[in-house]
Amino acid sequence: MANNLHEHHRERLKSRFRENGLDSFESHQVLELLLFYAIPRKDTNEMAHLLIDRFGSLPDVLDARVEELCTVPGIGLHAASLIHFCGQLMKRYHVEKQKNVKSFAGVEAVGEYLKPQFMGDVNEKAIVVLLNNRWELLGCTTLSTGTLTSTDARAREIVELALRHHATSVILAHNHPSGFAVPSPQDIDTTRRLIYGLELVDVNLLDHLVFSNDEFVSMRQTPSIAPLFSNLSRRTGPK
Repeated sequence: MANNLHEHHRERLKSRFRENGLDSFESHQVLELLLFYAIPRKDTNEMAHLLIDRFGSLPDVLDARVEELCTVPGIGLHAASLIHFCGQLMKRYHVEKQKNVKSFAGVEAVGEYLKPQFMGDVNEKAIVVLLNNRWELLGCTTLSTGTLTSTDARAREIVELALRHHATSVILAHNHPSGFAVPSPQDIDTTRRLIYGLELVDVNLLDHLVFSNDEFVSMRQTPSIAPLFSNLSRRTGPK
């Protein structure tokens, strides 16, 4: 009898999704439905609630590492891998959609473009965006992952990228996965070195963006840091 009840409940939830999508679903119901496909014969409602309780929200569940997910009672390697895959799939979806972007209206648009590339990252990484004087996208390169001091976010590498793409301007971005979108002293020092290094080859560092979760901060628009950018030899495009 219990198995029949579970089967009917599963079919009702699947039918509701097919007819109306996920808009009317609560977060735990989204996870419950997802777990149907990894755990075929058990009630997944309690597991879904446990996942939300453990990680705090649906996005946090999808961002969690496989080994963390496996600590939740009832969640084995198969289910954990499926949940983690869905989080990575969301990120890939947004990144792929951004491939049609050809130019930007300003720094805010660059920040929105980069958001998916930091989605769910648990390690710090640096990305450089290469632009011409019309703010057209010439290249977007992930330098490497790790901390800014252990990545190759050095002036020479970024200068080489700018020259290779014939860029006139560069925007550097990196994330603080476990902190806030607040520039650190190390970030400020990196920015200072990059400004001077790029100016030697007549390339502007337009901005350095710091990301955390779904937020980002423009260092050029941060009053205490903005003077670093005040001596840019050439201002191009929208601000």
